[in-house]
Amino acid sequence: MNKKFIAPLMIALPVIVGAMFFFCRNASGPAVVLYEPVVRSVHLANRTITAGTNEGPTPTVLAPRMPSRLSSRGTAAFMVVARDKATLPVRNRISACGARVTGVIAPYGIVVEANSAALERIAADGSFLAIECLSSEDKIALHLKAVLADAKANVPITVVPLHIDDSPVIEEAMVSNGAKIVKTCGSDAGSIRAEVPPGLVAKLAERGDVSWIERFEHLRPLSDVAVRPGLLNVAPIHETYGLTGKGQYVTISDSGLDNGNPDTILADFRDRIGFITTLGGCLGYDKSGHGTHVAGILAGNGETSGGWFKGVAYEAKINVFQCSDANNEEVIWVLPPSSLFAVNANHPSYIHSGSWGGGTVSTYTSFCREFDSYLWAHPTVFGAFAAGNENSAYAISEPAGAKNVLAVGATENMRPYESSHADNPSQVSDYSSRGPMVDGRIKPDVCAPGMYIASVRSTRTDTERFGLYPGFDRYMYDCGTSMATPFVSGCAALVRQWLVERRGFSSDGDSMPTAALIKAIITGGAHDMSVDSGAVCGGAAPNSYQGWGRVNLGQSLYPTNASVMLVDRIAFSDGSAYSVKVTVTNSAPLAVQLVWTDYPGDERAAKALVNDLDLVVSNATTSAVWYGNGVRGGDDVNTVESVRIPAQEVSPGEYFVMVKGKSVIHDSTEGGAAALYVRGAFSEEVYDSWKADARTEFKIKSYMLLSSNKDYRWKFSEVTATKGQTLSFSVPSSVPGGSETIDVSSANDRYQDENGEVKQMKVQRLGRVEIAHSGDEYGVPVTNAAGYMATEFSVAVDGDKDILFRFYDEASTNVHTTLPMWWYRRYLETDPISDVVRFTAVSPTLLEWTGGAGFTHILERTESLGAAADWREVYARPPTPALTNVWLVPTEYSTNSFFRIR
Repeated sequence: MNKKFIAPLMIALPVIVGAMFFFCRNASGPAVVLYEPVVRSVHLANRTITAGTNEGPTPTVLAPRMPSRLSSRGTAAFMVVARDKATLPVRNRISACGARVTGVIAPYGIVVEANSAALERIAADGSFLAIECLSSEDKIALHLKAVLADAKANVPITVVPLHIDDSPVIEEAMVSNGAKIVKTCGSDAGSIRAEVPPGLVAKLAERGDVSWIERFEHLRPLSDVAVRPGLLNVAPIHETYGLTGKGQYVTISDSGLDNGNPDTILADFRDRIGFITTLGGCLGYDKSGHGTHVAGILAGNGETSGGWFKGVAYEAKINVFQCSDANNEEVIWVLPPSSLFAVNANHPSYIHSGSWGGGTVSTYTSFCREFDSYLWAHPTVFGAFAAGNENSAYAISEPAGAKNVLAVGATENMRPYESSHADNPSQVSDYSSRGPMVDGRIKPDVCAPGMYIASVRSTRTDTERFGLYPGFDRYMYDCGTSMATPFVSGCAALVRQWLVERRGFSSDGDSMPTAALIKAIITGGAHDMSVDSGAVCGGAAPNSYQGWGRVNLGQSLYPTNASVMLVDRIAFSDGSAYSVKVTVTNSAPLAVQLVWTDYPGDERAAKALVNDLDLVVSNATTSAVWYGNGVRGGDDVNTVESVRIPAQEVSPGEYFVMVKGKSVIHDSTEGGAAALYVRGAFSEEVYDSWKADARTEFKIKSYMLLSSNKDYRWKFSEVTATKGQTLSFSVPSSVPGGSETIDVSSANDRYQDENGEVKQMKVQRLGRVEIAHSGDEYGVPVTNAAGYMATEFSVAVDGDKDILFRFYDEASTNVHTTLPMWWYRRYLETDPISDVVRFTAVSPTLLEWTGGAGFTHILERTESLGAAADWREVYARPPTPALTNVWLVPTEYSTNSFFRIR
């Protein structure tokens, strides 16, 4: 043989022999498709199922034996391990075998309902590596098992049927075995809530018609200044950009709304009610006061207060589900998501606010799954829910733990005169529930102020919660993530109004903005509190204290020296890639936020995520790359991913933003939505119908101090003016425009300075009017020739911002000391009344004062803080029965004075 043929023949010989062996082995039987050996794993919360092999041919798949107890259809629940990702074609093969797909555990697990014949066909299909029967241990949640170990009394549980038709049969069996059915929580899946003897749980898990059992907890309520610049930054959005919620409907599920009658309801809500629906078994009015307070934060117009206490979306229309149990107002009744979120044709609401929740163990429950299921199928509906008030990690309530809702945590407020727990808006409130979720997801998503929030008080309640607001018996303080949530829901309504009115989206139809886009805008513009002095927020965002930060609507919609680019309804599938180019023009911060509405996870899965998208941002010039949430290689847990590049790391040039379909089981043709929010200084033209520099009409707002002890009051007023117009104002004659000295009424009203000289203490009252643009922290005083407050003045309307008139009623000591000036100032545009503040000068470097809440605060002079804030608190003690060395200001001045020591 010619040698040149030997080498090729030796190479080909093994292939020829292998092919002949395969042909002979299979010549008399059906054709067999050879697959490359492979191993796949499915991670359940309690165990991992591994199937396949890396050595030799994949073993033959055997259909498991049917369990002894089946559903009425002769079926049970099984886990199928697929060779390929459980995408639609793979799931269709399951359906073709006669089984019903009930869920997926991404990427290879498929939960099915099947009978024995269907199992045989799945085993013979060749597309799957294993089939396992889901045991009773697989059906009981781990947190419920922990409860059962020590349970001596009945345990509240949720039982999820294999099919909704099984629900009546299971409920009947439960009742016959001593269960007490709970009717307060509806279910789209036919889930049954009940209190059962502990021993019944294992018996239920053995049933073929039971899919899942978990612990159930009754759903309960999770029970102004916050809108100003420096906090939510909503005031400029109202005043400068004219977004008020007009044209939007919002829906609230809570304890009720005032008296429940749209015709006689409080003026703060009247004429803006879409519907008020009282659920069966619930009160037809708000006895607890919780729901009215929540509604006032979200959409009250402040009418009862003369316009002081406006909610975030104060011109939006309101739909209300009154859900407070008639026998126990601390329990909330809740409709299933399909009814709770349903968009009424006559009152179409795409924003839902829920300041309630149940459960505190950060697990992905069947209730969370139902919410995700509805929102996946209806991606234009947005829901915000309170994170909870449990003051610990792994304590997120349901349904806030669902992937597709926005979970809201609470920060402190800026009301230091009420409490030392309300003096730092960059501190997460000590009661606010924190994440993460058990599967590692970041929750809450964002935070908003939740301490000492002033809002409307129901006319049908006796409670004053944390106290009436001074001078207003129809407004009270309350605290909780319940209060933080409507702030964020109101912001969502303003975002939706902005998208429809300013960014070209439709208010209905296929061009409506998706909930994913609204969520991306809110989380993408949120303020990372970790950059603030004195922040207590778990470190840099995102994290499981603050989520992506405290909501900052001004930064989300109209950032300073930057533009906003939006991409909605991004198509995604397994392996897909979408990219957009951004040409950065200067070194301003660049922020990118990706959010997607995900397919519902399975309760028994180790991770709730089904579709895994990845966000990658790259600099085309430097080749620098940033990954979503800072996870190199891609975050495979969260449905919210962010890239935030600080200004010092941003160089002008081209940047590419890419969304990758890393592992997609249910693609965008089946449901859901994905959206991008990009904020930065870039050259691409960004469409926005609002042109601030072309604005000719302005709202002129006047604020005068309201006093409960004096007869003068210049209430909130609002007039519309055009550029170039001159407006004249006069201050009521009863308002002190000059100066008056008042003796303090205390036995200890003398002060000894550092030279040992004893001085008599007196207080000098000064009236002052400032003119300020909306968003300004300080205004320009309007004075007369003597330097005191002018009683008549004119203002030319020539700026591009609205104008505010703010009246201050100040007081100061008229004794000169070496103590530097210290201001205790209230910003009256949102907070008209000051409370009693009593001062004791302890030494030239220490100051003691007692606030309206009774706490005594020791302040220390700090040179580094500067003239405007040169004292800091070093100690605070609770109220004591007797106070010494305290200045007492006469009662007629005590609720409306501002003080300084100099």
